Amino acid sequence: MVSFVVTKAIELLGLLDILINFCSVDASLTPVSDTIQQVTIRQVQANVDSGSYNGFIIKIEEVPFSPTVTRRKAVAFNQSGIALLETPLSFTTNEQTLINELKLIIDRDNLRSY
Repeated sequence: MVSFVVTKAIELLGLLDILINFCSVDASLTPVSDTIQQVTIRQVQANVDSGSYNGFIIKIEEVPFSPTVTRRKAVAFNQSGIALLETPLSFTTNEQTLINELKLIIDRDNLRSY
């Protein structure tokens, strides 16, 4: 949740930088530190990797079935990290199938993450 707020704040500050540059000819702005930019990039990438849908954060969890086989399920979390919904365990290797199944359940039941 905090990283989401920080990401939005950085985006808004970037827009303000553009507006300030339009207003002043010799405005010297302090750039955002590389550390903050890297954290923001990692957080955005994590959200893209895990996926989000209708306010839910979707992640794939693996549960060992045997030493060589794992089962997977898609889990929908709210913004606080609380698991609200999950698909049944499956032997599928295609994670997108599980994500699509979870999205179908969310749409079918008109669910929200709050």
